[in-house]
Amino acid sequence: MKPAPAQSHTEKKHNWTTATVLGLILSVLGLVGLIELRPQIEVSPLEELRKEDAFSAPFRIHNAGYLSIHIQQVVCTDSEVKIGILVSRNNIYIYGPASDTWLRRGESETIFCTISKARMRPSSADISIHIFYRAWIVPYTLHNSSRFVGAYGDRWDWLQQPSTR
Repeated sequence: MKPAPAQSHTEKKHNWTTATVLGLILSVLGLVGLIELRPQIEVSPLEELRKEDAFSAPFRIHNAGYLSIHIQQVVCTDSEVKIGILVSRNNIYIYGPASDTWLRRGESETIFCTISKARMRPSSADISIHIFYRAWIVPYTLHNSSRFVGAYGDRWDWLQQPSTR
């Protein structure tokens, strides 16, 4: 019987063709582009309009991204608001005027979260602003949540907190 021919072990060489290199470069650039083009919504509190009313402070919704966004609905919720001996929890306030609004790059919209209509200042408050929106090329609704806790200084201030969702 004849012995089997010896198989030579040759290492496979990778050929970096122009098409392979170009494909990798375009993939990386595309990924960076997608990350940079993602919707970027910033929510920031403004100074209260009436000193005696903490909920008279408007909030500014700002489109910091490159693409236009369509705000479908803005919802304000409270985790807990204490006014005197009253404690309010888990209420929802749907803000109508900002709903169905387009924000182009760099544009802003001002909203109010009038969760409480009491004329007394709260001793503490923890609220969230939820923005449901669609981006220009994204086929489904996106959600942005910003949380604020009220605190006294010289005046009532809304301090941004990490979102709990």
